[in-house]
Amino acid sequence: MRKTAAALITLGLAALALAGCSAGPSFAGQACSERPTSSALADSVTVKGDFGKEPSVTLSLPTKVQKASVDDLIHGTGTAITTKNQPFVADIALYDAQSGQRIGATGFDGTTAVADVNTLAAQAKVLGDALECATAGSRLLIGFPAGTAAKGAAVGVVDVRTVFLPHAEGSLEYNDAL
Repeated sequence: MRKTAAALITLGLAALALAGCSAGPSFAGQACSERPTSSALADSVTVKGDFGKEPSVTLSLPTKVQKASVDDLIHGTGTAITTKNQPFVADIALYDAQSGQRIGATGFDGTTAVADVNTLAAQAKVLGDALECATAGSRLLIGFPAGTAAKGAAVGVVDVRTVFLPHAEGSLEYNDAL
């Protein structure tokens, strides 16, 4: 009996120790630290301005975007996007990679509608993929190859303002009013 109790206590302590060493956030089983980046894109684009305000973007023309890419210009410390249907609020400004002209932008005023990766990926898969594992407070630089967001290649700057929890948290509470 003592051996069984000792084994159970040891097993319980080992489980607690391993829980303290659990990995960071992941998206669909893929560790967020394995997110692909492209320093070549970041080297050819200059982004100025405060987070949450529409950025001033200068491109080395023409900016070549051969494949989809993403760079964290500002790495936020907030909640990470870890599921395809997790709601978040983000602003985006999109620029033509050949001319440097602004194609369009959201308001950058905090009134952007809540979205999720599924919704944005349906419009532009590159955008959905780039937002996987992004954290609240991040500013992303995204390269869109020709045909993925506009007729030609494009460059986007995305400010991830708020990321909501992927599911409800907390303890169950009994409500006898129902």
